[in-house]
Amino acid sequence: MNTIKNIDSDILVIIHRIWIEGKRKRGGLDKVLDYFIQEKNLKILLIEHPLYNQGESRVSLMSDKGIRNIQKANIRSKKAWISWLKEVRFNLKVIRRLKNKKIFFATDPLCALPSILYKTKFSKQYFHCVDYSDKRFNNIVLDLIYRLLLKIILKKSDLIGVVSLKTRDRFLSLGCPKQKIYHIPNSPCFKKVDLNQKEENSILCMGGDVHPKYRYEDIVKIARILKKQIPDLKFYISGGKQQYSKYRKKIKSQIKKYGLEKNFVFTGFLAPEELDQYLTRAKIGISFYSQKVAFYMQYGDPLKIREYALYGIPIIADGSTALDPEIEKNNLGFIVLNNQEAAKKISKLFRDKILYQQISLRAVLWAQKNDKTKILNNLHKKLYAP
Repeated sequence: MNTIKNIDSDILVIIHRIWIEGKRKRGGLDKVLDYFIQEKNLKILLIEHPLYNQGESRVSLMSDKGIRNIQKANIRSKKAWISWLKEVRFNLKVIRRLKNKKIFFATDPLCALPSILYKTKFSKQYFHCVDYSDKRFNNIVLDLIYRLLLKIILKKSDLIGVVSLKTRDRFLSLGCPKQKIYHIPNSPCFKKVDLNQKEENSILCMGGDVHPKYRYEDIVKIARILKKQIPDLKFYISGGKQQYSKYRKKIKSQIKKYGLEKNFVFTGFLAPEELDQYLTRAKIGISFYSQKVAFYMQYGDPLKIREYALYGIPIIADGSTALDPEIEKNNLGFIVLNNQEAAKKISKLFRDKILYQQISLRAVLWAQKNDKTKILNNLHKKLYAP
């Protein structure tokens, strides 16, 4: 811990991280950090705690030279609330050893709390809210504590980033001043993509892992319907293979039962450069979420929808996220109510080349309109304004 005193950095970030097969699951905030490192040449001191109650807490230094591990510590407890208290204590120890004032980033109220307790250590406090929910833990006591902490963070933070307009409206209703809130969607930085490399009859289903929340049982049913019309249909399922092994086996069993083995490819967890290849080739993208996660996805801004758009991929979604209305509003694909409708719309996109090209181009234009570079330039100005 003493080595932190000698670390030169500009920003301190504290987050809860999902680890899959030993790799970081990257989200919208990672795109923000990439920008500050690559475009503004800033150094970031990063504290990561495992989101789920397993694994190590880490302190790392991020710079244009890569990421360097400084410290690892196993502070987990069998009881989640004890782990949370240990996380706060760990964060405070790091903050006490900072040698100069920094800008502070956090993504949830628990991670943001230490910046309130040590406010003099920071020149600005930025709260980047990625997944607000009214019933965060589905537990009366924990949800009450969460809302109390959130109100404190909204009051004390200098700037609050929200990934969806629905979250913005909710924070306004909680009394957060409008001038504090900055809409920063999970859109990627815009780049030109070759749209001529699409693999015929291919569909990409993206997720951190093969999990029930992505409704893979329904996707298998959709494949059964479509195979009658399109025998060479190919579903690419991205996501880790180590977690939720029972569910993955169940899905593979269904695939085998219905003779769909040649129609599904499980890619495993994809690194960014690997994901780029699949996005470049994918013809259609699916964004489904179970009702069991609707309590937070209704405020969410799924990165995968915006990545589909960047790569000119028409989207088939089920209307479960805060971003889904944008799909209909901007004609980026279709919102479907059931498996039969999903199969019908997918088939239509494969058959109607003119419709496909129109939607594909609209998706790219929408991605360009939401270019993260422009959004982050404004964020940088706000954070470094006197």
